Amino acid sequence: ARASSLANLTVMFDMCAPTFEGIVHLVEVYHASSTLIVAQCLSFFADLADAQCALLDPGRSCMFFNAIQALLTVYGPGKCNLTASWSLLRRTPAALAGGASQGKHVLGGTAEPDDVVTEVVLVLRVLSQLSNKANVDWYDFESTQQQQMAEQASRVLDMTIVLGLRAAVPSVTPNVLSYPKVCREYFKFLSFAVEAYPGRILSGGSGGASALGKSVSHGALAAISFGLQHHDTVVLRQCLRAIQEIAEHCAKNAGLVIGRDARRLPAGQAPQPVNSPALQELLGRLLAMLLERQNVHVSEVVGDAAGTLLALVICEQPTFARFAQQHVATHPDPNARASLAHAFQQLLGAGGVANNRIDRRNRTQFRKNLLG
Repeated sequence: ARASSLANLTVMFDMCAPTFEGIVHLVEVYHASSTLIVAQCLSFFADLADAQCALLDPGRSCMFFNAIQALLTVYGPGKCNLTASWSLLRRTPAALAGGASQGKHVLGGTAEPDDVVTEVVLVLRVLSQLSNKANVDWYDFESTQQQQMAEQASRVLDMTIVLGLRAAVPSVTPNVLSYPKVCREYFKFLSFAVEAYPGRILSGGSGGASALGKSVSHGALAAISFGLQHHDTVVLRQCLRAIQEIAEHCAKNAGLVIGRDARRLPAGQAPQPVNSPALQELLGRLLAMLLERQNVHVSEVVGDAAGTLLALVICEQPTFARFAQQHVATHPDPNARASLAHAFQQLLGAGGVANNRIDRRNRTQFRKNLLG
């Protein structure tokens, strides 16, 4: 799959493409009898996704996306019992403590837990690459036919990622995330998916084939909230970035900021806060993490957290003001309350920070205020 040039890449893909249907069928046939064969089939698609997904032309991309749709349909809930096998995957206290032979993993099926972990990581690798592709524009086109093919490939990609989210999000529980490889790959996938579909992740969509549904939306947001407490700074940064993408999307959509792709309100109409319970909850969690050091690794990600906090504050300014007042009022040291109130005021009041911009310059100055 890792061809030395684009010309070789298409040759390699054309050699692999006729096998897609057969390999998907192998997964369907062997899912209950051979985890080795299933893992090898999934690895085939994961290697292709890693090496070629970002480089294929629209026509070949569409073929690959259709194959992944078929794979997810076969491997997903109701077929290979993905939800049951993933969600029942858990580790005993002995295993978490590092016991190799004594600390056996527990699984509600016949497959070995390590085999299931391998399958989960491979599926998430494929979904991560597809979600990343959704954030990259197609190259310039020389004909209307190529343009139409790119639009078709984008529609198929969209449907494939939605199918992946519907399959993966309900199946990933805190028990599943106790496996480091699964955890990292899941949050990588989730961060790319949020970047591609921030509004859909927040609301679940407005219905139709492309809608995620409330349960998937709530599950994704719950995972991001869980990730804010994680000890792995890679996961923590991915969650901060995901929250920032959602908040910036909401700020632009509500006309709260000035900038590219931002909504322009009619003359005389004042922008209103987003008033999203999900954003308000995330704002509260992030403030608690920063002010109360609820995550011991917070000092390593303060720079990343600044941009996220700024976007949330712009979306929910009355909520931020209320949180600030509550924190000042409940501070255990009465002598420090005045300086703390001043610090909150300086976040948006010092250095020319604007409450209607999310550009790099404004984020940089807000970060200086936060660190100062």
